[in-house]
Amino acid sequence: MNTCDTCKHWSRRNGENIGECFCDFFVYGSRNDCPIDGLSYCDAEGYRAIFFTGRKFGCVHYEKPSEKE
Repeated sequence: MNTCDTCKHWSRRNGENIGECFCDFFVYGSRNDCPIDGLSYCDAEGYRAIFFTGRKFGCVHYEKPSEKE
């Protein structure tokens, strides 16, 4: 299975077993902003929300990093 720890969209958080995903299919906004094959997230104060995944989370939007990254 393709997991976050080897995905180009994922950045591990300071040696922890969690990280942030920067995939364009996960958008900040309302339900009206949700991609058909993604997710949208929001918060109550209107600031940027963050979602974390465990490094072994599997995702359909997985992309292998290029050799240059």
